[in-house]
Amino acid sequence: MKTKNMTLYSACFLAGFIAALISSSVNASEPPPSETRFTVKINVPSCSVSSLDSVSLGKMTAGKYANKEFAPFSVNVTCPKNMPTVVYATAQGAGVQLTDNYVVMLPVGVSSQPDQSKRVNLQLINGLRPLILGGGGKTSNAPDYTFCAGDTTRSCELIPKVNVQANTQPERLLASIQFTLRHP
Repeated sequence: MKTKNMTLYSACFLAGFIAALISSSVNASEPPPSETRFTVKINVPSCSVSSLDSVSLGKMTAGKYANKEFAPFSVNVTCPKNMPTVVYATAQGAGVQLTDNYVVMLPVGVSSQPDQSKRVNLQLINGLRPLILGGGGKTSNAPDYTFCAGDTTRSCELIPKVNVQANTQPERLLASIQFTLRHP
């Protein structure tokens, strides 16, 4: 009886040992799992806008220039790939007329606007229409606010136009306009 139990015990042990070997050989042929993380950074090719650093309007006589147009200057848009963009203009500084299509040119070093009768008003004409220079093109695609719309590299002309009032004092005047590119 002892031999019979021993044989049964040995057979069970041998069966368990063979099962363990078979299962470990199956696991041994599979490599351990690994994790690989893939990352990517998407660069959107961007466009840029540029124009002259300054545009000289020359010398003017008080009261003599009403709606005087000057030589056009270009605003350039460079795009590496076709990408729809528009440009808008924002007058900078104290001469800003946010709701109007002109900016008051101010004497160098002066931050307050002169009386109406002493102003020199600057407009930028896009085709036949003056641009509104209050930065409204930041949120609006209306043609009064934006210009130079397209999806490739291009050059767009703007015509400076001034009104010099009769009582304008002889001094050097400045206006600063910022051109911003926006993807509509």
